[in-house]
Amino acid sequence: MPHISKYKLKEGELNKIYKELLTAFSQAFSGDKKYNFAREFFTKTEQVMFAKRFAIIAMLKKDVPPYHIQQVLKVSSSTVARMSFLIEKGWFKTIIKYTNKQNKTIFDILEKILSAGLPPKVGKGRWKRFYELANK
Repeated sequence: MPHISKYKLKEGELNKIYKELLTAFSQAFSGDKKYNFAREFFTKTEQVMFAKRFAIIAMLKKDVPPYHIQQVLKVSSSTVARMSFLIEKGWFKTIIKYTNKQNKTIFDILEKILSAGLPPKVGKGRWKRFYELANK
């Protein structure tokens, strides 16, 4: 759970700091050092949280059933439902643009997770529907 100080910054000061943060991200992520920058800046928990959030968005836009998303990413049904609701409300438009460009890569990664980490519980065709959706 993220912790925010109870001492609030003035809105103008916060905006200036936020703008500088985005400038630093922009410069770091345009070069070869983006992975190092992200690993140094985000905690392990934040890395996992953001990666899962990105994958949930990509999978929802690919019409993967929520239950499969829960099982693959090990997230709660309420998390998937909340993300689905936010997408329906128009959030994540820029992120969705990037997931559309990166879908093949994302689903290649998820396929590896599935094949390595989640062996079939009932028969060999258990993930057939997921793979069909992933290759749309």
